[in-house]
Order: sequence, then structure tokens, then C-alpha cells
Amino acid sequence: MSLGELQRAVLELGFGPEPSAAEYAALGDARVWGIYRELIRKRLRGELKYALPRTHAAAGDAGFELAFEHFLRSDPPRTRYFHAVVDSFAKSAIPWLREAPGVPAYVADLCAYEAALWTVADLAERRGEPAPGEFEFERVPVLSSTLRLLHLRHPVHVASAAAEERDLPGDFYLCMYRRRGAATAGHFVLNAVGFALMERLARGTETVREAILQLASEREIAVDEAFLDGLCSMLADFLERGIILGGLPPPNRQDG
Repeated sequence: MSLGELQRAVLELGFGPEPSAAEYAALGDARVWGIYRELIRKRLRGELKYALPRTHAAAGDAGFELAFEHFLRSDPPRTRYFHAVVDSFAKSAIPWLREAPGVPAYVADLCAYEAALWTVADLAERRGEPAPGEFEFERVPVLSSTLRLLHLRHPVHVASAAAEERDLPGDFYLCMYRRRGAATAGHFVLNAVGFALMERLARGTETVREAILQLASEREIAVDEAFLDGLCSMLADFLERGIILGGLPPPNRQDG
């Protein structure tokens, strides 16, 4: 057996269906390899249950185990870091949970929310880059690297909501972020317009003014006093929270 064949066999042993006696024998001592398989799966399963406690509780042991098995079979982890396994699991589990019989409709969104909290808590802060200058409407905004934008269909971000309330569909727009130096992540609730604006600003290709005017044109929004008041309040809050760090001159234009 070549090294490549051995690697594929070991991966299949850890992540695939229960091997047959012959498949175990091809690798060596069936008892040792059986223990190895169980240790791998137990460690991964434990990490996911720890990171996604509400998802595990809502899906139930049986539902969560089926999602776990689907993950290992369809798109097993390709990272050496256990912390990063949570995001990999969510990418596989979310579409599966949406279609799984007997699993409440909101559980897929709950998995997305908890996985985003976990991932954002581990994202690296910006380092070794030019420090942004002052935030201005004529500059391209610099956003924190420790954030994600999340559009949910159920209010799973409201921890106090009863199960029947979480099952009620809707549109919920969140900015998942971590304050500078903090160890955990939180969320900021946006409306649809604020979310769309943040999606534009996150591209880093437009000034704040350009993004606002383009969004207003696309959505036929009047840029009046009420709109600007609400916008400025939101941007000021984002600056205070460290979601927006400052601004840079547009790519082909220097200040001065």
C-alpha cells in the first residue's frame, strides 16, 4: 500500500461508515484502529457540541448525530485546527438541517448563528497593515476583520424567544463582531437597508458617500434629513464599537 493509499484508507476509516473486518485488517490491528476511529470522532463531536450547544439541544442527540455523520461523509474537516472545524461543520450541516425531517425549521439558522459567533471570536485582528485615517464620507471605510454579516430567517439570535417564536419566519439582519481585544463575539441588529449598506462597505471599493448614493438609487430611498440622521447614528455606533476602524483615500486619489 502506497503512502497516498494509506492516507486515503485512514481518512475513510475515521470519517466513513463503520469499516468491515477486512478493511480494518488491511491497516493492521483491528482493535487499535477501532479505538483510533472512535477517538477521532469523539473529539470532533465533543468540539461541535461545546461550540454549538443550542443547536445540539434543538436538534436533539439523534438529529445532531445525523448531521455529524453527514458532515463526515460529504465534506469532512480539512484543517489541523479543531477550532476551525466548527465553521466547516456549519457549511455542511446548515443546508442538511433545512431539509432534515423532524428537525424544527429554525435549527439551521441557529447553527449558522452559533457558528458565526464561534468563528468571529477566533478571527485575527488586523495587523501589519497601514493604519486607517479618520472616518470620512469621502473615504473608503476600513472595517474590522473580526466581523461577519448574517441574514437569518428565524429570530434565533433572541435567546429568550420560546421555541414557537423561533419557528416564526421573518428576515433578521445581524452584524456579528468582536470588539478589539475581546475574547468573545456579539451581534448588532440591522434593518434591511443598513445590512445592504454594510455589504457594500465591506467590499472596500467605494467611498461611504458613493455607497450611500448607489444604495439609495437602487432602492429608491430619499436621502432626506430623517434618513441621514438614522444613518449617522448607525455609523457613529459602529465607530464606537470598533466595527468601522476609519477610512482610506479612494484607490486612485490621494488626500490633499
